[in-house]
Amino acid sequence: MAKITKYMIEKIRKDNSIVDFLSEKGHNPEKDYGDKACYICPFPSHEDTKPSFFVYRTGPHENFYCWGCKKSGDIIEAYKEVNGLKSRWEAIKRLGGDMEISYDEELRYAIDGLDEDYEATAMSARAMPGKIALNISMIGNQHMSQFPGDQDEFDFLERLYSMVDQCIRQNDMSELLKIYAYITERRIPIDGVDMTPFAYRAKLAADRVRAKQVQDLESEI
Repeated sequence: MAKITKYMIEKIRKDNSIVDFLSEKGHNPEKDYGDKACYICPFPSHEDTKPSFFVYRTGPHENFYCWGCKKSGDIIEAYKEVNGLKSRWEAIKRLGGDMEISYDEELRYAIDGLDEDYEATAMSARAMPGKIALNISMIGNQHMSQFPGDQDEFDFLERLYSMVDQCIRQNDMSELLKIYAYITERRIPIDGVDMTPFAYRAKLAADRVRAKQVQDLESEI
């Protein structure tokens, strides 16, 4: 086998289907949704009892993720795990076989990669503020779904979203990142437990609900 290169690994990923490989090993999907297929986990190290292993057909090549054992990867990783190999290197050697790659193919891949990296970087930079704002919105909506009608939490989210909107209008990426880091990374120690700001607010909201229930019960007595 020739020297293993990045292009060779990418070619192995594109030329080998995880679904076909699993079929050859006697593993058939429990359900097939078109863009993904669901299996009982095929890995010997995971004694799966219900379908938790998904093969995703989106992207340049198939990838898998098991919600049970938390393993993920490409055809190389799937081949390694199913066959009980010790390393990806061994899986690459077996999957690559006698693969021969020309210099022109390697060069074309390198050039295309540079073009894609440049475009991806540019697109990521343009889309980043919107993605962060969307993530903040989703976190807020999930939080609010736990306490519908809670005016305190509604007012809090209104203030938070107003700050996010201002960052977007002013194209202030630095401040937007600070807000996102605050709500996702900051930890507030309460009763020996470190909580994120939203987890802390959820605790306060739950306490208010319980206090109101106790108050209502006492008023009935």
